[in-house]
Amino acid sequence: MVVSLAKGDEPFLPLYGKEVEYPKPGEVAFTDDEGALSRRWTWRQSDRAKSTPKTHNALLTVEGVNDITRDAVEAAIEELVSLVREYNGGAVYWSLVDHDHPWAMME
Repeated sequence: MVVSLAKGDEPFLPLYGKEVEYPKPGEVAFTDDEGALSRRWTWRQSDRAKSTPKTHNALLTVEGVNDITRDAVEAAIEELVSLVREYNGGAVYWSLVDHDHPWAMME
């Protein structure tokens, strides 16, 4: 998965949608080889990336844009990790990606 500025040709099926859309060029999108998984950062989720009762692995994101501090992002990540462990169990791996660290490898 890549977080980048969309070219505008990435197919995107909205959550529970029936018709494919395309992000605007320059819009922040999470994409993979098949198209956009989310648009407008993660404000618009794709149907292909939704969680279901059969979901065993999930990628959850916490975003800090504009004036949100790194400490606030880290606190939100810690809270999310705690809630996932409490309500879902299993292993939780997290990484912080920023301008100086643009990618992460998950275990």
